[in-house]
Amino acid sequence: MDEKNSVVVGPGACARAAPSASKSSDGDRPLLKLMKIVIHIVTKEEKTVLTNCHLLDILQKEFNIDTRNKTKLEIDIYLDIIKNFLKTWPRWDEFDKLIKESRRDPKKTIDSILSDECQDLHKYLKRILSMTEGQMTHALEKLERNKMKQQMQKQKKEKDIEEGEVIMEVTCSRGQLNELVYTHPVMNSIFHISNNTKNGSTKTFSLAEIFNWPNVSISISLPWLECFRRNSSHFERILKNLKLHTVDVDAENLSKEIYWRNHQAKKWSVKKVSIVNLFNDLLEYIKSADMGQQHKQNRQGIMEVLSQFKHDLVGGPDLITLGAEYQFFLSRYKYVRHLSKKPPLYQGLGLKTIQNDNAENFFDLRLEETISPAQKFQINSIKCDHSPNSRHPQLTETDLKRFWDTNNDWLIIECLDCNLKFKGFLTWHFLQQHFIENHSLEMDWTCQNCKSIYSMQDLANNRWFHKCVLVS
Repeated sequence: MDEKNSVVVGPGACARAAPSASKSSDGDRPLLKLMKIVIHIVTKEEKTVLTNCHLLDILQKEFNIDTRNKTKLEIDIYLDIIKNFLKTWPRWDEFDKLIKESRRDPKKTIDSILSDECQDLHKYLKRILSMTEGQMTHALEKLERNKMKQQMQKQKKEKDIEEGEVIMEVTCSRGQLNELVYTHPVMNSIFHISNNTKNGSTKTFSLAEIFNWPNVSISISLPWLECFRRNSSHFERILKNLKLHTVDVDAENLSKEIYWRNHQAKKWSVKKVSIVNLFNDLLEYIKSADMGQQHKQNRQGIMEVLSQFKHDLVGGPDLITLGAEYQFFLSRYKYVRHLSKKPPLYQGLGLKTIQNDNAENFFDLRLEETISPAQKFQINSIKCDHSPNSRHPQLTETDLKRFWDTNNDWLIIECLDCNLKFKGFLTWHFLQQHFIENHSLEMDWTCQNCKSIYSMQDLANNRWFHKCVLVS
């Protein structure tokens, strides 16, 4: 283990110095030795810090956890737990107070205080470790399954490459991708390249459809609320010739569990219900507020934004860690579709190659696109006391005034596929017009499990969920 890793413990999380050698009677009681170090009972001539070796000693001698039989991941988890919960033991300040009182009151002996407090610290850490071990077994089993799955996918990919599968990278816009491949080769090429991807569609888009469209993000940045959401759906694409016999792939059951990443996470967690109640208060305020004509036009858009954040939170964990990124799949199964473009009709060119005369007998090329619909959200800050027991925040008139400040671009909606940002309240019309012009010609999706067909707008409007007729 790395000897440089250390932990600071004690009242107020103040660093305490300690000698490298201690009394032999404390050798089998590393927690007792630690507490003596903290109160400076032992002489301070040689100084050191609590390293990973000391922490491993605590695990083995105090809790009978033999790390020699553990994996590196398990050891790291145990060390992190000991480091974090040693620092946050709730009785450090009380312990310091008792020690100071004992020096003034001869009836209170330091040995008795050490014995009682050491026992309390031992029970505290044992409870934490017991809770962790139960969760760790499940987590390690899941990690092992994921590791095996990744290895199998890697082996399959390597096998496909060995057998001649070609992996190709193409840079194009979303509109170009939808018509990238001809159904059969034309003049020795299967690719259709067009610079004009806009269309004159008469379709309209609701804000709910736009906000749940793949690769659309929304961020709110207010003094009392900072949050982010994005449709983070994962795409897979394979070029196929449907004239060739292919084996149907079994529908993969996507996990409905919440995954989270400690992305610049802060140490505070807030009850989910407190954040949901904040959004409920805002929705009720906007619904009932007496607004001017300009604000009335913005009412629907703002309410839809807040409603989507609220939907994300409802499916989240009971405690939301500020700064952490949460992600979950929106559908139980993937959706699939086949993208292609009919070749143009060439006349008078005198072409007698297979690519034009008989190509349709041999080729039916499609770009098979599979989507795993997913959503991610992040709460970076919120107006509250950052306590898990906190009640939901009460907004002041000043807060709400800032909320209606249209000159402050606290709301940003981004279409990541097109690299376009729409800021502020006055963007609803431009946002919808952008989708009408650039995202109307989307082919329908088919559920891999029940084979039901849905338009992309219907799926986005329903947050990519549908009830399968056939459940495998």
